[in-house]
Amino acid sequence: MARALWITLLTATALLGCGDGDTAGGGEDPPEMPAAPETPETPETPDTPEADEWPSHRPSGVRRVTSYAEAGLGYPDFAAAEGRWNGLFAEDCAGTRDEVAFACGEQLFWQALQFETDGRAELWGHLRAHNARLDAEGLLDTRWLAVLYWRSAQLGVAYITEQLIAREAELPPEELVQYGLPLQSEIDRAVALDPENVEIASWKVMLEGSSAGFLGQDREPYVARLYDLYEENPLFVLGTFIGAASGASMASGWPDVAVDAIDETLARCETEDCSIGPTPHVPWAGVGTDFTYAEIMARVGDRARARAFLIAATERAEFEAWPYRFYVDDALADLDGFVDAFATLGEEGLAFQSMVVNGPHACMMCHDPR
Repeated sequence: MARALWITLLTATALLGCGDGDTAGGGEDPPEMPAAPETPETPETPDTPEADEWPSHRPSGVRRVTSYAEAGLGYPDFAAAEGRWNGLFAEDCAGTRDEVAFACGEQLFWQALQFETDGRAELWGHLRAHNARLDAEGLLDTRWLAVLYWRSAQLGVAYITEQLIAREAELPPEELVQYGLPLQSEIDRAVALDPENVEIASWKVMLEGSSAGFLGQDREPYVARLYDLYEENPLFVLGTFIGAASGASMASGWPDVAVDAIDETLARCETEDCSIGPTPHVPWAGVGTDFTYAEIMARVGDRARARAFLIAATERAEFEAWPYRFYVDDALADLDGFVDAFATLGEEGLAFQSMVVNGPHACMMCHDPR
């Protein structure tokens, strides 16, 4: 039952990771944050780039959030195999505000997501406390704070799916509630702070749909709402939408709509910049996306297209080094089994629990720093 509650989150997490990870669309750009005041504990940071050195939008028109890759504030060295801090920030981001507070929160998130996976619970606690302090004291522009609350919700999903559910077939309901309620609270606050942010809103709807499924309620209204959000911001919400839609029953029609959305994206990317990596924080973006698309094609019984996306994954330069290439190798070795596993569900069966991308490597499939 616990696995069923979070199964939609797994797909959304994996697909989010297979995107850029730096965007936060919707609404106008947040105002430029003032530089943090100097303190004896904080070393001098590089000069803040001019505004035109930080592209505010992608070529597609989707707004970017200033991220560790652009801010030059001393984020983790993603080429290193260990080490949480580089000396710029206090262990728990104590005393930070404005731009440095945002940077420290981002560092907490990415370090916990990619490197210190066994310490996610502790680091999630640090990030939640950091956000609460900034919120209570008004130390960060609300739209930037919304992103940090969203990061907290994402980290909570990663912890629940890869640390808790991956290690136990079933979780006691009270333990699931213990972690699920703070996660929902974080995403609710994120939306309240920036209600025009479509990307954050998509995560709120996805979480609510997962909760509805756990309670035996109909998920389809939430899938429909995600589709509306997808139409507002296709390139980002695609991952969240197709994760929910492909898990629905074939009779609902939503898995076929998921395929249509993939095709629309592929067509759009022939004329727009849809680059999905690899980047240091999403080193396996391309192969992870190819496998996800392949599995969705298998979900709708399209053997030829499932094989085509699997082959596309093998042709990427990073495939040989991908820690999870065995998923592709196994699918190609038994393509009929890969497709038929979904056919056995019939027209009314749900596919959330049958999908590899909903498994114990949902996040690391794209984010693993190895």
